[in-house]
Order: sequence, then C-alpha cells, then structure tokens
Amino acid sequence: MALKGFKAILASRNLEMGKKAAEKLKELNLDVSSVEMDVTNQESIHQAAATINEHFGRLDVLINNAGVYLDMNKSFWLWTLSFLRTQWQLISLEFTMSSVPLFP
Repeated sequence: MALKGFKAILASRNLEMGKKAAEKLKELNLDVSSVEMDVTNQESIHQAAATINEHFGRLDVLINNAGVYLDMNKSFWLWTLSFLRTQWQLISLEFTMSSVPLFP
C-alpha cells in the first residue's frame, strides 16, 4: 500500500523490530510508521488502536496479515480446518472491531 502512496502503519509484537523494518522501508522512500501489537492479546490490540488514533486520527484501509503460532509439537495436519478458521476469525474480528472508530 505504501507503494501506492498510502501512509502505512506496520504492526508487530516487538516494537524495536517493527521500527527497524519501518526504517528499512523508509530508506526506499516509503511513508511507513510502526506500532506495537500482539494480535493474541486484547489489551495490546486496543492499545494499538488508541495509538493509531492518537497519532493519525483515522484509519482508511485495514489489511490484516497476522499469523498464529500453533503448538509445534502437534502435526499441522491434526489441526482441524474449523479450529484454524475460528482462530483466524477471532483475531481478525478483535482488531477490526477495535479499529472501527478510526474509519472516517
């Protein structure tokens, strides 16, 4: 999105790593900032939404590219599609609902 002229906000669990990634993108003349957010932590999601609101006042586009860590001792094939879908939907819904007030 930054390549299309959008101001991009990169969210990551580790703020320092997020800042480093944003800086690398800025070196390519892209307008990128970072915010700390752990999609598995409701308070972190709400804090990220509050930070975005405080610094930018709104959110025009939301692209959720979050991953989910699954127990690596369990074969991926043992996870049911229903379980995986539910986990993804919960994470997506939580951040989306936290961000709704930011949309114009």
